Amino acid sequence: MTPDTIARPRAAGLDDFADWIDPCRPGELCQDLYRRFSSDQDLLSVPVVENGRPLGLVHRSDFMMRLAHNFGRALYGKKAITSLMDRDPLTVDRTLALETVQATIAGSRPCALVKGFIITDGGRYVALGTALSLIRHSLARAEERAAELAAALNTARSADAAKSTFLATMSHELRTPLNAVIGFSELIAEQTLGELDAGYVDYARNIREGGEHLLSIVTSVLDYAKTERGEIDLRDETVDLGLAAAKAARTLAPQAARRNVELSVREAPRPSQVRADLRLTRQILFNLAGNAIKFTAPGGRVEITAGHLDDARPFLRVSDTGCGMTADEIAVAMQPFRQVDNGLDRRHEGTGLGLPLVKAFVEAHGGHLSMTSVPGRGTTAIVIFPVTRAVEDQDQARAA
Repeated sequence: MTPDTIARPRAAGLDDFADWIDPCRPGELCQDLYRRFSSDQDLLSVPVVENGRPLGLVHRSDFMMRLAHNFGRALYGKKAITSLMDRDPLTVDRTLALETVQATIAGSRPCALVKGFIITDGGRYVALGTALSLIRHSLARAEERAAELAAALNTARSADAAKSTFLATMSHELRTPLNAVIGFSELIAEQTLGELDAGYVDYARNIREGGEHLLSIVTSVLDYAKTERGEIDLRDETVDLGLAAAKAARTLAPQAARRNVELSVREAPRPSQVRADLRLTRQILFNLAGNAIKFTAPGGRVEITAGHLDDARPFLRVSDTGCGMTADEIAVAMQPFRQVDNGLDRRHEGTGLGLPLVKAFVEAHGGHLSMTSVPGRGTTAIVIFPVTRAVEDQDQARAA
């Protein structure tokens, strides 16, 4: 039944989702097509093609209804198929985008979903498109897209895992020689093995300070790698936040003095104690207060406060009169390895991990970090612990 001039669909364009349907010739009788429909219950429609050119489309339900009884078969059976075909079916070229065809069907030819539509290549019949083939193709595309997304996700996860492993390995490998450099430079600076020239002592002190600074950076990177892998292990004990704040202020006092920044601790009406990891609580305070001092101009102020909110949740607050940030800049500052480009921070070194680490440490305790800031007026960071971590027995508390 298929003329030699009709080629089966090639794997390109719309026929990727279409069904090859063997067409009828114009002179074919209705009774022949009736037998074909009767033998193939899944056959929806059949194109009528002459010399490769589509002339129309015969839809199953219309056709079978007319020939469903003896009178109908006697009336139409020996007539040419052209007498019962739809002479104006939806016909689209295979080069059209699938989205364009879908829009055409939805907008002006919805009957094509029921009857099907003819796909051509330069005016010659190629295949028949149906609602089923559209659904099948859409599902196939969705599955392909899902597979692509899954592969991309796996690649991203692998890359992320490799990055975290590299950061952790690198940090561990650097810490050992750095500790040795710091230790030996301290021995030299203290002239443990004998008196040295004052210049060499100063050099040794510079080496120690540089090593300690580099070690703090390496430690931050290592801590961040642990947070990415979900390896923050809390060692809970009772910590007095007020005493911890005072200890942090004493440790950071030389840094504040060098910048001519006033650093103070506001005493809470009553001690604020929590069950928390001592080291991480110390790191939270150092990161927040250290950042506040670093980004506050000479003559400014930084204040650390520990206390309880009205609902009994313990909190730590660090306020400064520094350069401040916009909401967008706060969002940037909370991202790992990012720093706000505001001119002031360019005078300072840093990994850009301070705030992301604080956020990770706070959330590991079930708490919440919030920041408010006004450009040119300062920033306030508040760490709020859940009320379940509040401790009532004040005699058990320890400071960092």
